[in-house]
Amino acid sequence: MLTVATVSVTSFDLGAQGNLVVAMIIATVKAALVCTFFMHLLWDKKFHAVLFLTSVLFLILFLSLTSNDRGEYQHSIDEYRAQQLQAK
Repeated sequence: MLTVATVSVTSFDLGAQGNLVVAMIIATVKAALVCTFFMHLLWDKKFHAVLFLTSVLFLILFLSLTSNDRGEYQHSIDEYRAQQLQAK
C-alpha cells in the first residue's frame, strides 16, 4: 500500500522540496514498519529497540554534521568549477 502511495505521489508536482519531503515521510513509515514487525522489535526486549533508535539518532547526527560541513566549503567548490569551465 505504501509503495503504491510512493508511486502515486510522483504524479503530483509539489516542487522539488515537497516531493522529497513526502517521499522521505513515506520511506520513514515503511522503515518503521519493517523494523517493528519484520525485525521483531515489537515483541523483543525494549532495550534492543532503544539500542536501535540510538544508532539511528547517531546516524542522523553524523549525516547532519557532514551536510553542515559541506555547506561551509561549497562556495570554494563552485569557484573551482567555474575556473575549470573558463579554462576550457
